This record gives sequence, C-alpha cells and structure tokens, in this order.
Amino acid sequence: MDSRDMGTRARVLAAAEAVFSERGFEGATVREIVARAGVNIASVNYHYGGKSALYEASLQSALDRFGNRFDATWNDARSRSDAWEQLRLFLKKTILLGLTSQQITAPEKLLGWEILSPTDQASDIIKRRCLDRVDEMEALLCDLNVAPDDELERRTLALWLMGQAIWFSTLAPHLIQAGDMDEANRVAENIAGKLMNGLVSTIDEKQPASI
Repeated sequence: MDSRDMGTRARVLAAAEAVFSERGFEGATVREIVARAGVNIASVNYHYGGKSALYEASLQSALDRFGNRFDATWNDARSRSDAWEQLRLFLKKTILLGLTSQQITAPEKLLGWEILSPTDQASDIIKRRCLDRVDEMEALLCDLNVAPDDELERRTLALWLMGQAIWFSTLAPHLIQAGDMDEANRVAENIAGKLMNGLVSTIDEKQPASI
C-alpha cells in the first residue's frame, strides 16, 4: 500500500470514528463518513470492505487509544510494592484521567453507544482488549486477601472496581473547574478512598487493619 492509500485509509478511519461516536452504528451513514474524509464512497469498500467492517476498525482504534491510557496507569500502579497502594493509585490515577481531560473524547462516546446499543462487532474486541486487565485485577484482589473464593464473584468484584473507576473518570470532569489540579487530586483521592472502603466493607472478615 503506497503512502497515498495509507493517507486515504487513515482519513476514512478518523472520519468514521467521529461520525460513529456522534450517531452510533445505526445512525451513521457511509455517505457522511466519506464526505468528512473528503474521499469517494468506493474508498470505504476498498479499504475496509463496508460499513460494518469500518465500524469494527473504528471501535478497535478507539479501544486501543482508550485502553492505552489505562494500561499506563495500571503499569505505574503495579510497580509499587504495597498491594493496597497499588489499588489506591490505580483508582486515583484512573479517575484523574477524566478530571484532567475536561471533555468526553470520541473513544468514550463510541463506547457509550455500545452501552446503549450493543453491536455484534464489539463483544470480541472488548474481550480481547480488556480481559487481561480483569485477570490482573483479580490477582491483585487475591494479593489483598479480599478476593471471594467463588470464581464468578471474584470476577464480578474485579469488574466492579474497574468499572467504577472508569465511570467516575468519565463523569468527574463536571466536578471541578478546568485546570484546578489541587482540586482534581483531592476529588480523585476522595473517590478512590470511598471505593476502597466499599470494597473492604463487603468482606468484613478479611478487613485489614488500615488502608
């Protein structure tokens, strides 16, 4: 593929991600996508094989960019020696991602559409992108001695913690003024603490002396 084709492919993908994030899969049209990309309609079939495959590529791209931010946060947190500090730092920094962005990005909007109107294309992509991190969160819960013995309950707890942090990272920008890092850190620390207290309170018999 020459540089011109690569440029066209990239423009189509960028335009598709924008349109899909605004209108969802059903509401988006190939005609609007190619108009924004400044290419002819045949480019979609040539580069992606149609609307459905283009949506899948857009979702993969969005998840990769969205996930890379959390990967960096997770890796930083897991580098700490204390397991409770790992969890606290992961929750806080994940929430801070939203507090400091001050806007909902295209990847987040696209994932929002998947919550409202799930598509067949999304399931396998999300599983491939997220399951390793869920496994690692389960391992961290085991390190903390708060992981339920039941496999389903353990996985549910891991998903709950990760989901809460990501949810707050999306909503949190509405809680502070743009650029107020002191307030951002205070809010993120506060929410992370409440999530950890909620975790501990569900398993009283394994509650540590302090967090």
